[in-house]
Amino acid sequence: MRGVRVRRRDRRDSHASSAPGKEHTAGGIATCCLIFLATFGLEYLFFSDNFANAYVVSHSNRDLSTLYKIAALWSGQEGSLLFWSFLLSVYVFSVLITYRNKNGELMPYVGVVMAGVQIFFLTLNNLWPARSRPWRCRGRTER
Repeated sequence: MRGVRVRRRDRRDSHASSAPGKEHTAGGIATCCLIFLATFGLEYLFFSDNFANAYVVSHSNRDLSTLYKIAALWSGQEGSLLFWSFLLSVYVFSVLITYRNKNGELMPYVGVVMAGVQIFFLTLNNLWPARSRPWRCRGRTER
């Protein structure tokens, strides 16, 4: 085979073309930003006394002071799970930003582990409250 050249791939070539480790950083930061938005959005509903949200109706009223409206976020199961997701996202964000240029070989594994834990909490946020409370509307009258 005279006319066929085989080019050997150099390790530097494979790393130069596809900056490894950037995908998990961008995805982790995007997830953290969305959880920040959800947490601060719920707190905004508490402070604006927007009772169109069922969680705000169940855990707040107009007479609560500022400190109690902040604490109302984790006063119920759904808000508590959101609060734990928020704390975890703060941790994930700080780790991804602090170590983005360090430990290049380990950061993909760190990102996968942290994403797995975050997925666990987000699954609890979305599935657990809806299925665990079939009795919620019993005994209450609609207004």
